[in-house]
Amino acid sequence: EERWQLLDCPISEEQFEGLPCLESDFFSLGLSAAGLPQGVVEAGGRANISIQAPQDVLMTAGLEYADGRTSGRASLDRRTFCQRQGGRYEILAEFLEAGEYILKAFARREGGTVEFSSVMELGINATSGEEGGLGFPLAYSAFTEAGAYLCSPPQGRLKAGESYWFRIFVPGAQ
Repeated sequence: EERWQLLDCPISEEQFEGLPCLESDFFSLGLSAAGLPQGVVEAGGRANISIQAPQDVLMTAGLEYADGRTSGRASLDRRTFCQRQGGRYEILAEFLEAGEYILKAFARREGGTVEFSSVMELGINATSGEEGGLGFPLAYSAFTEAGAYLCSPPQGRLKAGESYWFRIFVPGAQ
């Protein structure tokens, strides 16, 4: 009800339902998303979300269809890529087709034995799919724990017979 919102400009139920869902661990881990849209993200074939994070926090992400159905649909495995760049994480998402998706972010403290916990869910309305999208590389936990950053190539599948330059930044590596 508007009177219980305690806001100068109350929002509708529909607007509220479209807001990003930020879990309590988002705040307890010290995450921040100043540029996060205040509703469903409108995107083309790709989206890039940036989240500020303390140096001792590790993040990962996943993508789901908003309606929850997967039967008869292509898998969304390797359609997200999450990597640290300085004091923030970049979460890249690639969409197979136009439609509604949910981007889920997970985080935990570095060095802890606690598993990643859900910290955010963000609705995305993709207006198109990524034609011939190759997905993103599969990054193992050691990549995240080392604070590695993949500059190139950004695609998950490489074509046979092609030459590629790999450029990866790993803090402290020689």
